[in-house]
Amino acid sequence: MKKTIFIISLALTLAFVLSPAVVQSQPGRGGYGYGMGPGMMGPGYVPQYRTGGKPIDLKEAKAMMSDYLKSSRNPNLKLGKIKDSDRAFEAEIRTRSNVLVDRILIDKETGYIRSAY
Repeated sequence: MKKTIFIISLALTLAFVLSPAVVQSQPGRGGYGYGMGPGMMGPGYVPQYRTGGKPIDLKEAKAMMSDYLKSSRNPNLKLGKIKDSDRAFEAEIRTRSNVLVDRILIDKETGYIRSAY
C-alpha cells in the first residue's frame, strides 16, 4: 500500500513539474518551439519580429549572420555569399574548405532567420 501511494505521488509530482516545460516547448506558446533553443538558428538567438523602423539592409543582414556564426563557436564555419531576394536575403553558410552547409533566409521586414531547406 505504501509503495502504491509513493508511486502515485511521484507520478503526480513529475506531471506537475514537467507540465510547464511541455507547454513552453510548443510553438506559439512563448517557448523555443520544436528543435529550437539558445544557440540554434531559430527563435532564441537574434531579435525576431522587429517592430517599426526600416527594413533590414544587406549590411545589417551580413552583421546578423556574422554574429550568429561567432555565437556558434564553430571555427570551421564561415559566411559565404549573401544574395538579395525579393522579400529576404539568402545567406550561405560554408565550411572553411568551402563546402555548403546551409542556406539561410533573413526576412527583410522582421529580421526572422530560418533555413531555406
